Amino acid sequence: MLWTRPLVMLRLLALLLLSELVRTGLLVSVLPQAARGLGWGAAAVGLIVGAHYLADGLAKGPVGWLSERLGLGRMLALGAALGLGVVLGARLAPGPGWVVLAA
Repeated sequence: MLWTRPLVMLRLLALLLLSELVRTGLLVSVLPQAARGLGWGAAAVGLIVGAHYLADGLAKGPVGWLSERLGLGRMLALGAALGLGVVLGARLAPGPGWVVLAA
């Protein structure tokens, strides 16, 4: 169990805190400012933020179940591959649709 190894648990909590700060900073402060330069309106930004928080809330149960079945290592590899695919797609064909998928 992770609770029996406090240093590992603290590292994982620090990683979670860092990822939450980056996500919130991107969605709340950077994205609305960058949207003007990309030619996106307020509706696109609202769709991106809304899709992100909806997916975050709805995915917790199924992703927890899936990571229990497949294992944490496979889920991390799957998430990394999915993220890389979305980033490459956004790079090759930029548009708000890729950002919604990334959310």
